[in-house]
Amino acid sequence: AIHRNGTEFPIEVSLSPYKVGEIWNSVGVIRDISERNNTSDALRKSEEKFRKIFENIQDVYLQTDQNGIISEISPSIKRCLQYEREELIGTPVENLYFNREQRTVLLQELNEKGELLDFELKARNKAGEAVWVSVNNHRMENSNKEFTGIETIVRNIHERKIAETNLRNLSIAVEQSPVSIVISDPAGNIEYVNPKAVETTGYTLEELKGKNPRVLKSGETSSDEYRNLWETISSGKQWSGTFHNRKKNGMLYWESSSISPIIDSSGNITNYVAIKEDITEKKKANDELVANEAMLKKANTTKDKLFSIIAHDLRGPIGSFEPILELLTSDENLDERERTLLLKGLLKGSRTVFGLLENLLSWAKSQSNGMELYPEDHIINEIVKENVDLLTPIADQKSIGIAMVDNGPVSVFIDRDSINLVVRNLLYNAIKFSNEYGKITITLRDKETYAEVEVADNGIGIEKKIADNLFNSNSFYTTLGTGNEKGSGLGLVLCKDFVEKNGGTIRVESIQGTGSKFIFTVPKYTLAR
Repeated sequence: AIHRNGTEFPIEVSLSPYKVGEIWNSVGVIRDISERNNTSDALRKSEEKFRKIFENIQDVYLQTDQNGIISEISPSIKRCLQYEREELIGTPVENLYFNREQRTVLLQELNEKGELLDFELKARNKAGEAVWVSVNNHRMENSNKEFTGIETIVRNIHERKIAETNLRNLSIAVEQSPVSIVISDPAGNIEYVNPKAVETTGYTLEELKGKNPRVLKSGETSSDEYRNLWETISSGKQWSGTFHNRKKNGMLYWESSSISPIIDSSGNITNYVAIKEDITEKKKANDELVANEAMLKKANTTKDKLFSIIAHDLRGPIGSFEPILELLTSDENLDERERTLLLKGLLKGSRTVFGLLENLLSWAKSQSNGMELYPEDHIINEIVKENVDLLTPIADQKSIGIAMVDNGPVSVFIDRDSINLVVRNLLYNAIKFSNEYGKITITLRDKETYAEVEVADNGIGIEKKIADNLFNSNSFYTTLGTGNEKGSGLGLVLCKDFVEKNGGTIRVESIQGTGSKFIFTVPKYTLAR
């Protein structure tokens, strides 16, 4: 070295690394050896200082001779492998190897290179447990280049290796996860997505990195929901819910999400992690299950209603035929007037039964999707006129007048049989709930794209709460007519079904005690025409 005054003098330098907390440092000893022989006190102090460093270094200093016997080892072996220094001096170093074959590998490489740095292996502690260590080895030789032993610095890396293993396992789990994992910064910008998220969304990591997850928005989730999400996670809580998102190719998909904040030791949010699962197929299956349950419930309701109609509405009228027929065939004392009255009663009952059966069969076929419609061009005026002619005799029995109001033929595109049944049911109901000497008006209106048919009477009318549910298939409403005519409540439900299947609409306007108007529409042509 060069002294400040410019003179040269010999020095001896010793350096050793040591760790303070998480920070690595090196401690060095620079010794002026020019007066070594003259200052034994300085030598003693220097040895004392070296011994202090030797005894306090964090890593383990270990020295073995050419036979692998430990000749020196620092006290830090106690922290590293729980041995006392004295227990190991003079023992074979191979006893410290958890896998002795690793010593063979180490020696081979050391002989080839002369030194071996950061070689990781498992050491055996005093309890016989494996401890991961990193070793730096240096081959020692004498002045004749003969092998004299090995100097080794041993560093305990067990906790680091465990952390690395856990991190590697976590990384593999994330990469191979069957659900999407998205990590964003505190502002919500994406930092990482796993392969499943790439597969689900169609976007690459590069395309998503730095973007906000709103890139996947379909526009179906309200701002309030997003605001609630953000308020929840930014307050340190977990949020769970579903989104209807859009993939890169524009396809929509349902996604179940759980978003949690990642909080550091100081309580600050450093990231957000979202666990997402594509539940499109699950939701589809669930919707189908709900739909099937609804269909089953509807089928059971239909079945119960059919049985109810058969048991009551059909059984009653048919059951009354027997005593009338028996009287007609067995009582020879009946005069002509009495016989005529009985026959008229039979005719009236048979008409009721026939109409009920026709409605019942049509409704059952409609509910089971077994009824096919064959729409064609028809003149709606002719269908209305036919039904007026058919039901006028029944109206005459109550002295009810029926009038048609139209401005000429109106061509419509409909299934004739189903609309014929609609007109007949509405006209029959108007007769049924009209008083004697009442009046029924059927008005036809020619609109731009549809025809409107209005059947109005000045009969007893309907309460509003009943009118609101007249077309509800789950609540058949029936009551006796003004002439004690019976019904099943099936006709109006059937009317709604058939009108809608023909592409039209139906509604009711009624005031109790004043009368009712039933108005339905049917198309004049299809969109294809």
